[in-house]
Amino acid sequence: MVRRTPFTLATRAVPRLAIRPENTAFVIQDMQRYFADPELGLAQTAAARGVAREFHSYFEQLDVARDNIDLLMGEVRARGMPVLFTRWAYTEPRYLSPLQRSIGAEIGMDDPEAELLYSPDVDAGDAVISKTGLGAFSSDAFEEELRIRKVENLILAGVVTEFGIRSTALAAIDRGYRVIIVGDACAGITLETHRHAISELTIGTMKVRSTGEILRYAEGLDHEDLILV
Repeated sequence: MVRRTPFTLATRAVPRLAIRPENTAFVIQDMQRYFADPELGLAQTAAARGVAREFHSYFEQLDVARDNIDLLMGEVRARGMPVLFTRWAYTEPRYLSPLQRSIGAEIGMDDPEAELLYSPDVDAGDAVISKTGLGAFSSDAFEEELRIRKVENLILAGVVTEFGIRSTALAAIDRGYRVIIVGDACAGITLETHRHAISELTIGTMKVRSTGEILRYAEGLDHEDLILV
């Protein structure tokens, strides 16, 4: 079945985004052990319920996304862009959200499932934001970090494409930010739902690009003050 996205045919083209190291942040969403460790969290629950094979596509995508995030993280840091990590975790039990309870993701900050895959690679200038909702803006601390750093553009990668990534991207453009989603640095629950979600996320001040394209933009910043994307 061909999925149609006619709304974009009746709207203006996404304007070009001006990328500068000082106005752009790389956001790595929810790459933590709950979502990404094949022995914990989501994978552990799926195995206990006998549905682990339903997540094979997700973990295959995740392997690719993780490699691409590794590449991107080094390149954006080399150009002076900040890296912001988000994770699903409550700071205190009283802040556990109804959403976390309803899906069984009751993760405290000190639980193994809250640990970032990139914990050894978090630099002093990075930020790690804990949240209790799907999107990064469910934490006030996330937008505060953007404000303090004078961020206008988000380069967004991580999981899960059709839920958290979509939520963060839509909330960002609602607030006036410009967003580049790195399609092959994200993972969806299935490849089909990932592709469908990605196909709907080029609208307004939001667009989708590949890891290779982002790397070329980063290289361009070695010679230019800004890159138009």
